[in-house]
Amino acid sequence: MTPPRAKRPRDAFTLLEIILSVAILSMVALALYQFVGSTLISASVAYNAGTLQSELAGFNRVFQAQAANLPARVPSGAQLLTGKSKRGAGAAADSIMWISPPGNGVFARRGEGYFFATLELVPNRDGSRLVLSRAVIQPDPNLPPKPLPDVPLISNVASFEVAYYDARINSWVDDWNDPVALPNLVRFRMRFTTGAPDYETVIRLPTKTART
Repeated sequence: MTPPRAKRPRDAFTLLEIILSVAILSMVALALYQFVGSTLISASVAYNAGTLQSELAGFNRVFQAQAANLPARVPSGAQLLTGKSKRGAGAAADSIMWISPPGNGVFARRGEGYFFATLELVPNRDGSRLVLSRAVIQPDPNLPPKPLPDVPLISNVASFEVAYYDARINSWVDDWNDPVALPNLVRFRMRFTTGAPDYETVIRLPTKTART
């Protein structure tokens, strides 16, 4: 009687086992990729939202400080606050300019006299950003204002709207050209290219008139 042949030990995986292993590894890798991707996206959104909130809070503080420090007297022939609406074709790119006294934080340097300060949108590679431009009013009225470096405030701004509340007519207006009185309130509205919620803030101005 012939004894049974001994089974040879397996020294390799079968094709089916390899295919199953590759499929399982692919599913695990895909799940990890999706998890990491969603985590990175969530972190990026949270970071961008936090950055925007910080920029908006800084913008609020900046303009409130400027409003509280508007000078009672300004250089002859100058207007204390001017607002111009540039809205058109569904876009909004308003600007507002005011006179800032010397020594007001990073926006003026002590002893250099009064400043023209302008808030407006400036195009860049990522769309537009809200920028504070500054120029020193020189003592000689024949000399043009001396520009200083711009101060970027808020990035990725799609539109910037400014309105002025005039209590004398109980209404908001888009432009402000009164050489004597200030508006009671200034309202800022912004939309963003990142899909962040629209922003609106209303800031009260001091009760004073612009006198030369």
